[in-house]
Amino acid sequence: MLLKARRTVRNLVTMRLILPLRFLDPNALSRNLIDEIQRLWQVIIPEIAFHNGFLLRVICAISALHMWREKLRETRYLTYAHEQYAAAVEESATALTRISKSNCSALYAFSALAFIFELGTSYNRPSILYNQDGTLAHWIVHIRGVRAIITCFWHDLSSGALRLLLQRQDHVDGPRGLAASLNALADQIRRSTVTMNSVHTLLQAVSKLLSWSKMGKSAFFGWLSHCDNEFATLLGGRDPFALVIFAHACVLLKSSEPAYWIGTWPEKMIQEIYGLLDSSWRSCLHWPMDGLGLCTDGQD
Repeated sequence: MLLKARRTVRNLVTMRLILPLRFLDPNALSRNLIDEIQRLWQVIIPEIAFHNGFLLRVICAISALHMWREKLRETRYLTYAHEQYAAAVEESATALTRISKSNCSALYAFSALAFIFELGTSYNRPSILYNQDGTLAHWIVHIRGVRAIITCFWHDLSSGALRLLLQRQDHVDGPRGLAASLNALADQIRRSTVTMNSVHTLLQAVSKLLSWSKMGKSAFFGWLSHCDNEFATLLGGRDPFALVIFAHACVLLKSSEPAYWIGTWPEKMIQEIYGLLDSSWRSCLHWPMDGLGLCTDGQD
């Protein structure tokens, strides 16, 4: 069983499904460090999964999802993927109620892989950001769950088997124009009539986004997982400022090596946010829309 898990993850690494999730910039890595990260996903994480069924199941779910794409869309692969993922979510929910030193690494890895699966299977949903009942989409909740794990077990994670995923190596700059757009938005937040608590929460989200924007491919995942719970509440309530900040973060999902599970979701999320905002707010989306090549001519 462990051998099968190792083979599954080795295939995922080869297909570049997992490596973009690391909290490191591949362009700044030495060959030795790249080899270490590959070994992490090919050997160490399967060994962790062998002792944590929910992690093993989500690995199998993503593997089946890829096979569905590669095997002429045979339904049985997609069915199996969803079955394994549903079981993984149920088991991980139980594990989250008793986070410990022994399972925090497995839960962290699960959250990262759940992000892949949720985005990779959200192609037929009317909304990427919200569930049908209006609550935040499951993939956002999964990433948010990382915060509790990191907060409680940072020392164990940063010094344990997954430490390579948590090493921050800042770039010189984030995307061009992001800082100027966010600084202008921050000024607008300070002049607004929202409550002081909301102002603090929103400005914190802007500050963290500026910091994480220098992290390359891991920027979006890192930013969303470290945002305050209060920001998630504002986003869940469709607060206009929170939506605009989130739209800026969506640009960070784009990279020079796009993964199929991301696809055009950044563009679709920004278009969804555009539709949620009234005309007085849409000018705040100029930078993210322009950054993704979305047409703004003739729009509000």
